[in-house]
Amino acid sequence: MAARPSILVTKKRLINPVGKKVVPSNVTRLSRSLRRNCTDGTLQIIKYHSGVGTGGSFTDIFSGGAVGLGISEDIRSAYSFICANYADGDEIILLGFSRGAFTARSEDPFPDAPFAETPKGVTAAEEYRKLLAEKGLTRIHDDDRKIIKVRAVAVWDTVGSLGIPSVSLSAQFGLPNHTKELRFYDTNLSNRIEYAFQALALDEHRPPFPPALWERATVEARETDLRQVWFPGNHGNCGGGWDDAGIANLSLAWMMDQLASIGVGFDEETIMRIFSETKKHYLELAEQDEKLQAELAATKEKTLDEIAAGNDDEVGGCCSSILARFSSVLPVKINRWAMQPIYRNNNPIRPWGLGQIQGLQGLGTRSPGTYKRLDPVTGSETNLFLEGTNERIHSSVRIRLAVEGLGLNDRGIWKAPALKGAWRLRTVSTMAFHDPIPSTIETWEPTGQAQASTAENTGGLVEKAAETIVAKDSDTTASEAQTMVDLAAEQQRPLNIPKGSEAQTLVDVAAAQQHPLNIPKGRRWVYEYCGSKKDAPPIKLMVEEPLGPFERQLLRLSGGIPNVYEFAEARNKMDGKIVGKK
Repeated sequence: MAARPSILVTKKRLINPVGKKVVPSNVTRLSRSLRRNCTDGTLQIIKYHSGVGTGGSFTDIFSGGAVGLGISEDIRSAYSFICANYADGDEIILLGFSRGAFTARSEDPFPDAPFAETPKGVTAAEEYRKLLAEKGLTRIHDDDRKIIKVRAVAVWDTVGSLGIPSVSLSAQFGLPNHTKELRFYDTNLSNRIEYAFQALALDEHRPPFPPALWERATVEARETDLRQVWFPGNHGNCGGGWDDAGIANLSLAWMMDQLASIGVGFDEETIMRIFSETKKHYLELAEQDEKLQAELAATKEKTLDEIAAGNDDEVGGCCSSILARFSSVLPVKINRWAMQPIYRNNNPIRPWGLGQIQGLQGLGTRSPGTYKRLDPVTGSETNLFLEGTNERIHSSVRIRLAVEGLGLNDRGIWKAPALKGAWRLRTVSTMAFHDPIPSTIETWEPTGQAQASTAENTGGLVEKAAETIVAKDSDTTASEAQTMVDLAAEQQRPLNIPKGSEAQTLVDVAAAQQHPLNIPKGRRWVYEYCGSKKDAPPIKLMVEEPLGPFERQLLRLSGGIPNVYEFAEARNKMDGKIVGKK
């Protein structure tokens, strides 16, 4: 009998204004796009769990969203659902954003630790598990004596603490800080998770919101296929919930591709739907702006007539009074959100990767590729860098830089401050990067399932970092091999490469190292560390994440005229450029 993915969906926006229609997060949108039955007949059981702090009353919003009350109940509820529905052979897939991500990650070692551990309990998990097993209160193995594992944990921007992590906020109301003991001090992956996916936000500047990256610091943890990708935008841009979903669409499509690569079924109309919703939002904004501009123009004209008639008393008799009088109708400064001709040809609809980045108060800056391990007891930073994080950069980062997209709150040109001065963009041609989703897969529909299955059965292990493969005639080999890849993709058939060829060498290496084959098209964008040598990270290269089938569909729909991706590639002014520098 086919396995049935039992999907727990959790969701949390930080605080939802009372009485205001809530913009759906990516977890909400993804849960609505899941098929109840996959094309192979697999049943998908979906549990949507709204996070604490999302109720309609001020009490619920403040107690849950601000001081973290209710998180333990969230975890118990999620765990209870799994226990009540799990049967041997089922696949457990957990998803979440913000606090929902905390709930999902607290559940990830399903058979090990059913609830979130406090820092003092990190070393007690195994003892607790054995005690439960002895008393018959938990299951470690199924009836075939196979260890029960979590198929996947997929999260958007898990942060290192809960709620709004500001002690001063609760202190002003005389309330204790309930979030202290619930933090991700131990971020090492459990080997009982088969796949772990995380979308991370580059532009979250609030210091109490550091990202909680996963790492694979042990040999056992390396069994997990870990994929973590950085996107432009802040916490809410990454996980969804802002009115402008331009950035959230990117991370949603990416997550759909990751889950589809392990067999999760989605409605194929999802990408078209989210594109249409975002387009509608931009058109409505333009209409509102036109009305505001018309009102302002009419008001200014009336005022000038009054001044010309000598009615100075009516308008206050000075320019400052006039400005004060009309401050309520002055529009927000309008910025050109991309260089020409992209802005001129597409306005008011922002193309792929150019959605508004929201900026909330904070002076902190995130630092991809350079995070260090925290002490599991104290939570203090150690001198040890995280290991095996497999961090990549989404291609929308480079495109936004290339076409001069706007910075936080549409003010100034975006310089990617999280990467500024520390990373250099480069293209490489002799390095083979091993992508979990091969470029030969054009669709997740049945015609592409054979290739997707092949990719999964190779082990799905993500790149070690980068490996150089030197061929005797690399230019000819790369060209011929890529032609074969493209032809195979067009004809939706497995790749067939002649034995003994240099291209076959790449296939053999891929098989030996248990990862899917990806033959580069002559060059590949990477981010090379060029920051301070004093505390340089051990991994000095982050590769740009290639686009999967859902992502490419979104790009085709929202790329604009000219297509921003192709426009940026044609300009080719980014190679060798240090991020944020002229």
